[in-house]
Amino acid sequence: MKKVLLAAALALSFTTAHAGALYTASGVQNDVGYDTVVNGGWKVVYRGDYNASFSITGLATDIAAGTNVMLAAIKDGSSTFDVLAYAGKEQVFQLTAANQVHAANGAAWYFNTLSIGFAGAGDTINQTTADTEGRTERDRLSWHTSSAGADMIVTRGWRAGNNTELNSSSLWDRVVLVQLPSAQVPEPASLGLLGLGLGLLGLVLARRRRD
Repeated sequence: MKKVLLAAALALSFTTAHAGALYTASGVQNDVGYDTVVNGGWKVVYRGDYNASFSITGLATDIAAGTNVMLAAIKDGSSTFDVLAYAGKEQVFQLTAANQVHAANGAAWYFNTLSIGFAGAGDTINQTTADTEGRTERDRLSWHTSSAGADMIVTRGWRAGNNTELNSSSLWDRVVLVQLPSAQVPEPASLGLLGLGLGLLGLVLARRRRD
């Protein structure tokens, strides 16, 4: 009995602690508070200037399968992400042919030896080499990539929404985030245990009141 009640209490504690606090969204988002995201169950695993390089292969290798991955851009000194979108790891890093996208969590994603990024649902892209389509549109993000053997490198950034030609910029940051395991929606089994525990807790309290 004590074990069941303890498990229920822990599950209730998790649910209460995260109620209304987790950051979730579908599709490309603009002007989202940095604190809203990082305090909403997301962890920064990479942040660097648009003019810097990093191994996207190495980064992806360290991310567990099934984890949600977010790509975002923020200007130095800003408290809000200019543009962001997320999907499962397997969707964000799914290889695509040039100028081809695939849909995941309400956004159009692409990743190849030209660039990596996303656009709005139903949008087309024009990789030359980053996505130069719709320069006034804010629902796009595109970072240059190249291959080094089996390794894929993000070399420079090019756009954050309608801010373009950022290849040499040290004023804009590329950010990669992952959703923390504790921020995942509880499994049905956990919810069942919570319901059972709360029911037993109610019976115990009712019995004590009668006594």
